[in-house]
Amino acid sequence: MFSKSFFFIRLLVVSVVILGAAGCEDTVEFANGQPGGISVDKSICYLGTGGLITFRAKCQDPDGDLLSFRWTSAAGEFTTATNDSIVTWRAPAVAGVYSVKVSVSDGLASRSKTLGVEVGENINSVQGEVILENNGYPYLIASQGQLTIPAGSTLRIRAGVDVVINSVTGGLLVRGNLVAEGELTGKIMVIPNSCKVGEGRWEGIRFEGPGATGSLKYVDFLRANRTIWVKDDAVVSLDTCVVQDSEELGVWVEGSAHVNITGCKIWYNDGGVRVTDSYVTIDKASIRYNQGYGIYCAAQLADSPFEVYILNSVIANNDSRGIILAEYADPVINMNTFFYNEDDSGDGYALELTSYFNPDSIDARMNFWRVTESEDIAEMIYDKVDDEVNIAAYVDYSDWLMSQPAAIWRKK
Repeated sequence: MFSKSFFFIRLLVVSVVILGAAGCEDTVEFANGQPGGISVDKSICYLGTGGLITFRAKCQDPDGDLLSFRWTSAAGEFTTATNDSIVTWRAPAVAGVYSVKVSVSDGLASRSKTLGVEVGENINSVQGEVILENNGYPYLIASQGQLTIPAGSTLRIRAGVDVVINSVTGGLLVRGNLVAEGELTGKIMVIPNSCKVGEGRWEGIRFEGPGATGSLKYVDFLRANRTIWVKDDAVVSLDTCVVQDSEELGVWVEGSAHVNITGCKIWYNDGGVRVTDSYVTIDKASIRYNQGYGIYCAAQLADSPFEVYILNSVIANNDSRGIILAEYADPVINMNTFFYNEDDSGDGYALELTSYFNPDSIDARMNFWRVTESEDIAEMIYDKVDDEVNIAAYVDYSDWLMSQPAAIWRKK
């Protein structure tokens, strides 16, 4: 009994000594967690001179500490308090790239993030000749409606320039001249004001009247409603351009307009190319993945102004129809490649005549149809064989090719 009591007393004394020593000689430290990474959302992606942009900073502290924010910039001005997570900044009056910095602190440690803000030049009017040089910043069409290029005036865009349409109803109305001088290594981009790929819209570019002309080379037109609309005797050429993700139509030509489409990529539009009573040549184009049809041609009367050539192009993967011909439209369709113009159920035609009144045969010779037997090609065509009441013409698909033509589309 004595030995157990003595052992307990000794153990208690040793424990007290150890605890006492720790309390007197050691310091228990709790490390402060530095604020985490900073992310910043912007209210607008592209900004014109003098324009306003709102930044929203987000940051998490691992210790749950209250964070303070501080915004600074060597140019422009903040129009709200700079000690909040959300601020509004007014761009300088001169276009260029500017820095805006946000610092975040928990009282012991801080972290910062610097943003590069592109401030573009606003284009508010075109009189005489206006040239958009490649100065390293975008140009903004800031109007809520379409910016007009009047008859006798010219808007010239140099290689490598980005043109940003600031409004969903914005775009260009061309009654004069639009010249886009893109190059293989210096494409011109015409895009909506959106920071995220696949978002944002703008109205499009309309060429209207006998004095309207367009020479567009190496231009990417993305996410318009009706991207290129040419009407009423206007004259336009598109060379090695991209027309993509149009809400309605990629290219619409009507009213005795003249359009040459060469080496262009017309993909993922609601409709690819629509031609009514006009003069159009489509050569070495890639017309794919469009909803409804790749190409639609109509001539309203037997003597309507209509002359269309569809040559050396790939017309494929369009939903339901590759080419649709209506009324009196009689294009020349030679040296093209057709495949998989059908919907998800497999229904569709490479070439379809609908409400067709012209009795002359359609020249669709020397094309590659993916299949090589006559009866299989016939299944890809809808003409008088299928409907003698509403369709007056047959399609001549003789001399079909056994393999895809060698030079089908000039890659960019």
